[in-house]
This record gives sequence, C-alpha cells and structure tokens, in this order.
Amino acid sequence: MKSMTVKTIALSALVAGLVASAPSFAVEAARSTMESKMSVPATCRVTAADNVDYGAYTGVRVRKTMAVTTRCNKFGPSQLISIRFDCGKNGTVSGNTCIRRMKNTNEQFANNFLEYKLYNDSSYSIELLAAGRNINYNNTSSPTAQTFYPELVANQFGAAYGSYSDDVTITVAF
Repeated sequence: MKSMTVKTIALSALVAGLVASAPSFAVEAARSTMESKMSVPATCRVTAADNVDYGAYTGVRVRKTMAVTTRCNKFGPSQLISIRFDCGKNGTVSGNTCIRRMKNTNEQFANNFLEYKLYNDSSYSIELLAAGRNINYNNTSSPTAQTFYPELVANQFGAAYGSYSDDVTITVAF
C-alpha cells in the first residue's frame, strides 16, 4: 500500500509542475463603438376605404355613408392632412368641382352613365371639392377614420339597364 501512495503524490507533483511552467498570455480588451441609426420619414397613407353600393336604381336620390381610414406616423402636436378623392375613371373636373359618373359595364351601353356626388357633411350640403378635405391629424399612430357622404343623383331616367361602376383614387396629402 505504501507504494501506491508514493505514485499518487509523484503524479500530483508532475501536474503541478506543468501548470506552473505554462506560458502566461496577456489579455487585452479591444474596444470600439458601433453606431446604430436610421431615419423615419413622415408618412401618411390610406389603410382602408369603404366601397359604396347604391343598390338598384329607381330614379330617386340615394344617400350613403362611407369611411376612409388613414394612418400617419407622429408629426408633432398636430398636423394638417388632406384626404383627396380624384374624379374617378369616368368623371371630369369643372373648376374645383368633380362631376363623378359611374359607367355602364355592358359594352352595348358603354356610353351610359349615372352621376353621383361626394359630400363632407351628413346634411349633404357641402360637396367634396377636387382639393379634398383638410383635417387636423392629432399626433397618433393609430388608424383614424373619416366619414364621407356619397349620393346618387335623382332623375337619371335615360340610363340603360345594366351594372354601373367607377373607380376613385383616394390619396392623403400632408
């Protein structure tokens, strides 16, 4: 048993000697900086717009409501934006007023139109001009809905049967 004890001590001394004779390395910390940056441009866009279906035309005025939802990034305490509707694919401009028309989708009656208007107010008294509606955007990144009031003009009895449609482009100016 004595010989076993001597071998264990000799092995331990050998390992301790190797560790003591290992070269030492100096550790230096290399330091630098990293800059993170980006820009956030002012943006504002239409995120949703209701379609308008006037139903079957009977010659009477038909009034509807529609919502246009916008989302802008934060500009400041308040930002004036304008929601604009063009005159549509079938409309024309007279001064600052759009004459909006839906076109018959039947090729046989492609020259038939039904006129409609867009209003700013629920009493249908302030027509939406080609310049659009100015609103104060209240510094929120949440979607904001604005209500508009479309109206199909009455007494358009010369219109041929068929489906009528128009495409209107909505933009946000800021």
